[in-house]
Amino acid sequence: AIGNSAGATGQQSGSIAIGYQSGNIVQGGNAVAIGYQTGNSNQANNSIAIGYQAGQYIQATNSVAIGYQAGYNTGVSDYNNVYIGSNAGINTSGNNNIIFTSSGNTSSRVLNNTVILESSVNPIPLLYGDLANNILYINTTSNTTSNSTTNLIVNGIVRAGAYISFTGLHQVLI
Repeated sequence: AIGNSAGATGQQSGSIAIGYQSGNIVQGGNAVAIGYQTGNSNQANNSIAIGYQAGQYIQATNSVAIGYQAGYNTGVSDYNNVYIGSNAGINTSGNNNIIFTSSGNTSSRVLNNTVILESSVNPIPLLYGDLANNILYINTTSNTTSNSTTNLIVNGIVRAGAYISFTGLHQVLI
């Protein structure tokens, strides 16, 4: 541990803490915390936190948080999450999630088996993936069809190739 109060209380074996209060107050085994208050207060086993307050106030097991407050205040029993970008996964609980953002949604939410690509410019994610049901949403997060076998849902104009352009609900076989 390198830095004032880094790894000071409850740092487990195989862990690395670099920065002021990083890995402080219980840092799990084989965890890495680099930056100001990263992994501070309950960073779980096998987790990586890099950036100002990344992974602070509970970081899930087997998780990665990279960026300003990425993975900040996540669930205590969560696992297998990847949060990349400013505020990625902040106040989010759940398992098996991948969130890429440029200053993302900071409201509390529960997600499982989800992929999100979002930005602060638009409150609706550009890409939203439901990994449990193999559904990819583009520019929406809701299934507006009654077809339970739909795997791609697009909100907006779709252009396929140089000759086809359509809007609305259409079934296209390629």
